[in-house]
Amino acid sequence: MSERNRIYGPVPSRRLGLSLGIDLAEMKHCPLDCVYCQLKATTRHDTVRESPATPEAIIEQVRARLVAGPRPDFLTLGGSGEPTLYRDLAALITGLRRAFDIPIALLTNAVLFGDPAVRRDAALADVVLPSLDAWDEASFKLINQPCEGISFAAYIDGLRTFREQFSGRIWLEVMILGGISDNPETVARLAGIAAGLRPDRIQLNTPIRPPAYTTAVPVTYEKLKHLETLFDPPAEATADFPEHHEEDAREEVGEQEVLEMLERRPCTIDDLAAGLGAHRLEIVRLVEVLVKRDALTTVESNGHTYYKKTV
Repeated sequence: MSERNRIYGPVPSRRLGLSLGIDLAEMKHCPLDCVYCQLKATTRHDTVRESPATPEAIIEQVRARLVAGPRPDFLTLGGSGEPTLYRDLAALITGLRRAFDIPIALLTNAVLFGDPAVRRDAALADVVLPSLDAWDEASFKLINQPCEGISFAAYIDGLRTFREQFSGRIWLEVMILGGISDNPETVARLAGIAAGLRPDRIQLNTPIRPPAYTTAVPVTYEKLKHLETLFDPPAEATADFPEHHEEDAREEVGEQEVLEMLERRPCTIDDLAAGLGAHRLEIVRLVEVLVKRDALTTVESNGHTYYKKTV
C-alpha cells in the first residue's frame, strides 16, 4: 500500500470554510470524466472500490497535520478521484470521528449511491456534498461522461434513496456551464430534479479554474446570482475565496507544501497564500523558484494566472 501524503490544506473553501482535505482515491480514478474537472481528464474510468492506503495510516497523517497547522472547520473526504471508491470508507470515517472532534464532509459525484453499501458508508459523514450537472441521459453523457454501466436514471434514483435514508445534511452542488446549462429552461429542469432530492442547501458553481476540457466554459458570478431564485430552496451562488489576512500569515512555507497543494488543483498566488496561511510575497518567491526549475507550469484562465504541478 502507498504511504504517500494524502492530506492537503487546510485550504479556504467556498463551501466549507477552512477545509482539511483527505485524498482517498488515486489520481485520477473516477466513474466520471466531467468536462469541468479542475484536476485532469480521468485516466482510470471504472467503479472498482479499493483502498490504496489503510485507514490507520490516513488517520495518522491527519493527526500530524493538525498538530502542525490551524484547526479546520471540516475534515473533507475528496481529492484526486471519487472518494466513495475507497473501500474502507466506513472504517475511516468511524476512526476519524473517534480521533478528532471535527465535522466530516464528503465531496462526491454520488453516482455509486445505487449501491446500498456505498450509501451506508456515505451516511456516516456529517455533511454530504453531491453534485448535479445534468438533467437527462444525453446531458449526463455530454457533461459527466460516465463509464460503462452508469446511467442517469440510476444515479438520480440512488441520490433520492440516499436522501430517504440519511438524516444528516445534504448540500447539493449544481455546476453551471456557459452555452450548455446556463439558459433558464435548462436551469428550470435542473431545479426540478434538485427539488426532488430535498437537499438542505443548493449551491451554484461554475468552472473558474482551468478545466479538463475546453468545452467547460464558466458563466459570470452575476449570472449565477440571477439563476438562484429558480431553485427551491433558493440556491446560493458560490463566492470567491475568503479574504486572506497577511497579519496572521506564517513566516516560512516549504516548497513541498506548495507542490502538494498544486498536485490536487491549479491555484493562483492568492489561493496558495490563503490555503497555506502564508505571506503573499513568500509564495511569489517560492513559485518563481519552482517555475524556473520547471516544477510548475502556468495556465491563463478567466483573466487569472494559475499554477500547476508539472507532470
